[in-house]
Amino acid sequence: MHKPGLRLFATSFAGLGLALVACGGGNDVDPRVIPGGGIGDGAIDGEVNVYVIDSETDEPLADAMVHVGSIEGMTDATGLFVASGDLSGPQEITGMKTGYVTQSWIGANGANVTLPLDPTAANAPDVPQGAVSGSIDGWADLTPPTGHGVVAFVGYSFTEQLGDAANEIAQPTGNPPPNVCINLGQGGDCNWTVNARAGTVTIYAFLGDYNPMGTADTSDDVITVNGFAMKQGVQVNDGGTTAGIVLDQIPAANLIAPDLTLPAAPTGTDTVQALIQMKLGTDDVITIPQQPGLVPLVPETSVVAGSSYSVVTLASDSGGSAAQSIAIEHDVASLDNHTVGPLLVLPDGLSADGTTFEFHAVAGATLHTFDIQDSQGDKQWSVAFFDGSTSATLHPHVNLPSGTLTFRVNAIEVDADLTDFSLDDVQDQFTRIAADEVDFTN
Repeated sequence: MHKPGLRLFATSFAGLGLALVACGGGNDVDPRVIPGGGIGDGAIDGEVNVYVIDSETDEPLADAMVHVGSIEGMTDATGLFVASGDLSGPQEITGMKTGYVTQSWIGANGANVTLPLDPTAANAPDVPQGAVSGSIDGWADLTPPTGHGVVAFVGYSFTEQLGDAANEIAQPTGNPPPNVCINLGQGGDCNWTVNARAGTVTIYAFLGDYNPMGTADTSDDVITVNGFAMKQGVQVNDGGTTAGIVLDQIPAANLIAPDLTLPAAPTGTDTVQALIQMKLGTDDVITIPQQPGLVPLVPETSVVAGSSYSVVTLASDSGGSAAQSIAIEHDVASLDNHTVGPLLVLPDGLSADGTTFEFHAVAGATLHTFDIQDSQGDKQWSVAFFDGSTSATLHPHVNLPSGTLTFRVNAIEVDADLTDFSLDDVQDQFTRIAADEVDFTN
């Protein structure tokens, strides 16, 4: 299961007829693709329909190897393999294909299973994107105090999908970068350029006071965010440039300063910060960081009809380790005097020797997963546990590279029935995620 570390087949029945007659009874259901990946249609009893799809595009993957317990076979042109035989209850189901990360689901128990495979780093598709340029209405009228400046940081709206590469598009570089404007009292327009995901997006800007503290040393500069500007419905074409976009400033009366009480950092982390996510519509989210020294104001939901807030809280280790604990609160009614709930503790007891992989379950987690990553951080094998187990033996068809590898374990709290779910449907139901990792030599 994959989508942050998480993501997840109809054939001709001609060759299946004899098997159905021979097996008789059992849970024989029509094959169906579960959107985004998932499990459903009752417990396994005699057979299981396994679809394999591309986790990025949801397209079926033909000629993928599938293992269901000791039964193996290849998917057809529609991405389907039907495993039938002495199958009853939870199974270990593995899908693999050249150019994709092998995925194993341990304890999967559904007559229909759709397994999403992540493209390998070398096979990952380019993210459709384009450039957007424009200005900010009223920028020239923003007069900074003596010795100060006015600054704008321009960004684009994200999708709701956790870990979506479309939310990590590199921005043009410079000093300042083209998506940053600084007015030190000289006037003029804010002529910005930002790279954004293709499709219909919202372009927005944080506006603030820039205090260089009277020195040329930028390390002591202080930025106080005190404004916000945006433009919805901007069409971005893949490989193209959308010009002339004017961002409208939101009146100060329609901006609020979030008042959040954050939870304690779990052992293994020492820094807690928050992100406010403002959902503007279907798959259109503005992410607004809240951290010491930078607390941007947030538009009221009344500014955009039908919008809502989520609060994402992140605990991390300032010492540089990859340990993280995240809490996601959806549909938060008010950001005034809001207390964020507790974070999951980090997974512990991590042990890996290249053959056996073990960890301790995290209290409160619904699901545990792990990834084996190479020295470049690229995934080599992904595993999800649906039966509460906490150890796995290397699949005999998985060949891990030699050298130093990383065993990264994720504990996930999600309000979902793990015998009947669609990843596309449960994206809004992930509530807490904690992760830690150890290195091992293979």
